Amino acid sequence: MADLHLSDGEWKLMKGLWQQSPRTLGALVAALAPTTGWSKATVFMMLKRLIAKGAVSLDESGKYQQYSAAVAYAEVEPEETASFLTKVYGANGHTMDELMQWVEDYAMKIVPHLANTTKLLRAAQAEGKSILFEAQLGALRDLDYGIYPYTTSSNAIAAYAPVGSGLPTAKLDEVVGVVKAYSSCVGEGPFTCEWFGDEAAKLREAGAEFGAKTGRPRRVGPIDLVATRYGVEMQGATSIALTKLDVLSYMDKIPLCAHYEIDGVQTDDFPFPVLLDRAKPVMEYMPGWQCDISGARRWEDLPEAARSYVEYVEKAIGCPIDYVSVGAERESLILR
Repeated sequence: MADLHLSDGEWKLMKGLWQQSPRTLGALVAALAPTTGWSKATVFMMLKRLIAKGAVSLDESGKYQQYSAAVAYAEVEPEETASFLTKVYGANGHTMDELMQWVEDYAMKIVPHLANTTKLLRAAQAEGKSILFEAQLGALRDLDYGIYPYTTSSNAIAAYAPVGSGLPTAKLDEVVGVVKAYSSCVGEGPFTCEWFGDEAAKLREAGAEFGAKTGRPRRVGPIDLVATRYGVEMQGATSIALTKLDVLSYMDKIPLCAHYEIDGVQTDDFPFPVLLDRAKPVMEYMPGWQCDISGARRWEDLPEAARSYVEYVEKAIGCPIDYVSVGAERESLILR
């Protein structure tokens, strides 16, 4: 953990929402949404305010060394935060004394990792080092380009990575989009090619599609080429990593959502979110391979039917698939 650096400009306090919030969107509602939303409203206190009060100090390397909860402060009245928690998120409110105790208990674990990430990244850039940004959510959860209101509270597309990391002047040379060989969804919102019943249960079990934090079953279905192509465009992807191809090995035929039909009209364009509830999947099918492919390490090792599926997806989304994953292990990867 010595190489973990957290941005000093984005560090805020968040308390009491996880176990007491509505769970319709799981971790999104319980933590990400309120934290990000309150940061935009300047409700949480930022680390820089603690620096101004002498709570922490910055050494020459850009790391924060000292901490004292006694001089920590917030500009929001406890009554205001309590009202927001109880009325908006259905959680219990907290007094300022409780918040400060939380700071005392947990801040020491965070402070050693806080740093001026802009300074660190600029130094790496000046030295000609390669910088890798990693995102968590897909394009459809982006606040501006996703299926609002079923989105996260920030921008999840690749173009925002330099801004969110503290290096807004960085230019992205390569964007690797990560695409499952089928579809999955966490939380509510439109899901055009969603499966139900036994069909969904089999795919969910094969792919271990259960929430990492909540354990809730994820919604699943066949790959959605319309939505995937839209994601590729919004991310500006230059190549694709197709994951979990091995999960489809139990199927005798592989389904693909190739088009949408909206009000009787077939389209290949991802529609405005309000139209998604009226969208119906237009399905196509390809032969399955029905054998274990988890041991494949070269493109030639895959059955012809599996290679044909990958090539079909590649052509449909308009982006080269350079990586194919056939298992959870690091070495379960095929480079094309």
